[in-house]
Amino acid sequence: MSKVSIITPSYNSYYTIEKCIQSVKCQKNIDTEHIVLDGASVDQTSEIVKRHESVKFFSEPDSGIYDAINKGLYNSTGDFIAICHSNDYFSRDDSIAKIVNKMQIENTSFAYADCIYVNNMLPVRYYRSGKLSSTRLSYGLAPAHTTLVIRRSLLETVGKYSLRYPICGDFEYFTRLLDIPYSYIGEPLVFMTVG
Repeated sequence: MSKVSIITPSYNSYYTIEKCIQSVKCQKNIDTEHIVLDGASVDQTSEIVKRHESVKFFSEPDSGIYDAINKGLYNSTGDFIAICHSNDYFSRDDSIAKIVNKMQIENTSFAYADCIYVNNMLPVRYYRSGKLSSTRLSYGLAPAHTTLVIRRSLLETVGKYSLRYPICGDFEYFTRLLDIPYSYIGEPLVFMTVG
């Protein structure tokens, strides 16, 4: 069975980190490794994460979300790598297995899906990731980053996240994924918290 490293960057995520962790723990039909990289939060985030022995936890100052993700990439051991931000959570107990299975069937290097934006756990917007293309990117339409799953081998081609773009590093990362075979699941597999 393939192993998936799920990277969760966090900072002062006391109110949301438990829901995120539980949604990762509930993933079935897949071997997961959950890595939480906290930017030295000053709330009770650390105490909550430390209750979960299965979570690999690192807490230290960082240079933002993409620095934390890069640290997660460095510490990950999975055949596949997924991102689940601390304010987000999987919509199904087979979200990760569904994405990985599609990648394996279609022999692609990465995959993503749709997501639903939520506020206080209530849906406010359906986000359709759609096709990854330079045209869509030029209009600011990128796939939902928190649904992205990549093969570890792809890291050798595209590298880690750039720290030159502290707010839109995920958007820049998708520009490097253009023209690489991918899979898309047109259904929401993640709930993404607004804000």
